[in-house]
Formats: sequence, C-alpha cells, structure tokens
Amino acid sequence: GNWTAKNKFTPVTEDFAATQFEMLIDFLEKNDFEQYEISNFSLSDFHARHNSNYWKQQPYLGVGPSAHSYNGFSRQWNVAHNQQYIKSITEKIIPATIEILSENDRINEYVMTGLRTKWGINVEEISQFSNLNFLEKNIEIVEKYKNQGLLTISENNLILTKKGKLLADRIASDLFM
Repeated sequence: GNWTAKNKFTPVTEDFAATQFEMLIDFLEKNDFEQYEISNFSLSDFHARHNSNYWKQQPYLGVGPSAHSYNGFSRQWNVAHNQQYIKSITEKIIPATIEILSENDRINEYVMTGLRTKWGINVEEISQFSNLNFLEKNIEIVEKYKNQGLLTISENNLILTKKGKLLADRIASDLFM
C-alpha cells in the first residue's frame, strides 16, 4: 500500500503471516471458537448467517448506498455516494450497476466462496449452475490436493484442511472453469 511505498511500513513475509495466523486459529479453538470461514470465527452455532448466504451463493438483497445484491444469475451494486443514491431514488432511477453472470462465473464464484468455509463445496450443487460433472472434470486436481493433505472429500463435499486454507485462493483458481 501507500505506507509500504513511502517506507513507513515493512510487510511481514508470507511464512511469518501464516505462522501468526495458525497461532491465532489454535488460540481461538482452545477457547471454543470455530473457524467457519477463513477469516471468520464464532462460538458454535453463532456464525453470521447473512454472510453465510454470500459464501453459499444464496440470494441476498442489499439496500442503500454501496449495498450489494445477488439473485443467482446476476449481481448488482448500488452507487456509493449518498447524494447520488438519493437523487437517483427521487428520480425513480435504479442507482445500481448490474452484472449478468455466465455459467462459468457462477461455478467459479461458488468454488471461490464455498471453499473458504468449513462446509466446503458440494459438487452435486454445482449442477444447479451447469450439467457439468465437476468432480469428474477436476479429479486430477482434487486428488493432487488431497494427496498433499490440503483437501478432503466428505460425501459430496470438497473441504479444505487447516493447511489447505492457507492456500485457498490457489486451490480455488486451479478448480475454476
């Protein structure tokens, strides 16, 4: 960021950050918190349900400036500026940008967001986006990460291990369509 460019801040190494993150996870687990998403922890059954809709690709509606919405086929985001938002509403103009998602976009977003959670991704649920046999198409990648101890398969779910969560973005991108 800006501070790094101005030599006011020196970022830590990835290894140091990973070690610190693992220490945080261990501490929280010892105090009865569970990691239900890579960057979210809660006491059992107290996870943020509204965020869970996002990670599970469930529809959600955002109202107000900067709010985001998703209906399964498109996403939209409202203008951030309060005055522009109010002006649009009073002029009966929808103050949002809408993006229609392709089949691959929907699959990739499900993979990217779902893998971050303790529930992982259900390969059967991908059929709601596509006729693709996701596991069959990605079996070599899945087996590679499973053999490296980064991914487990439980029933129809692909779930990252503790070690795998440190590499979630790479694993997700390898599974992208």
